[in-house]
Amino acid sequence: MKPNLLKKSYAATAALFIALFAFGTTAHAQQDYTLAIAGRTVNEQNCKEISKFPGVSGKVEYDNATKTLTLENATITASQVNTHCIMNFINGLKIKVVGNNTLESKQAWAILNYQDCDLTVMGSGTLKMKGSSTSAEPTFMVGFFNVGTVTVKDCTMEVSAGLYGIGSGKWKFDHCTVRAKGNGADDNEFAGSLCYLHAKPEFVGCEIVAPEGAYWKEFESNGQKKYSLFGADEKVMTDWVTISSQATGIDTAAAKPGKTTRSIYSISGVRLSDELNNLPKGVYIVGGKKVVKQ
Repeated sequence: MKPNLLKKSYAATAALFIALFAFGTTAHAQQDYTLAIAGRTVNEQNCKEISKFPGVSGKVEYDNATKTLTLENATITASQVNTHCIMNFINGLKIKVVGNNTLESKQAWAILNYQDCDLTVMGSGTLKMKGSSTSAEPTFMVGFFNVGTVTVKDCTMEVSAGLYGIGSGKWKFDHCTVRAKGNGADDNEFAGSLCYLHAKPEFVGCEIVAPEGAYWKEFESNGQKKYSLFGADEKVMTDWVTISSQATGIDTAAAKPGKTTRSIYSISGVRLSDELNNLPKGVYIVGGKKVVKQ
């Protein structure tokens, strides 16, 4: 995320805003909403049929009365240049996730939340998103680009991209499980998994559990204070970072025999494919909580 990322990104999103939304209400009888899915504008006529958009499968619906975008076992793929899976200009939008959901943008960001917009990602499900790793424009190699405020509540979210995982804006993590990874940039010491945030994130009922020793480093970019997550080696984090439910102690009751459908991670944040009963003794993160297998 080079120092001019915000300036270039504002210009790009402003152009997209004009192209997608500015002429909708005059050219059509229906009301266009300032929300785009896989490059197509959502309006009052198609908001219940977003699943029919090119690149969209599963259940995807928008309710303007409650400002709620529901994703239920949905897949959204954006393949065109400068096309994001979800582009939001609605203040107060809620993305409700049910079941397992996947977003992948081939040439841009998986999610863009625009300036001064409050966005909440919530629900009982999982949202896995991947931003571009092949875009010719490095500023589009971001998983979740936020210029407003994002709250992640109760759900499980995974974010990755070629250079930057979670980038920019203000964040609140509320009783959720989040994993983020960005590979960083050789010419930018502050670009990585969670970077260029406008303030240190707020954590409610959860915390960074991996890697150990991670800390927020304050720096200045374009005359403003920003924060990136650094590791114990005093370098920006470019590996998986795991945010999970806060524990006052370590749960031991979860280490029971038999199979489990919950995701299992090592204490360093690596997802494990084996069942808990097949793993050696040790400390793991199961269903967002630290557990001990004895």
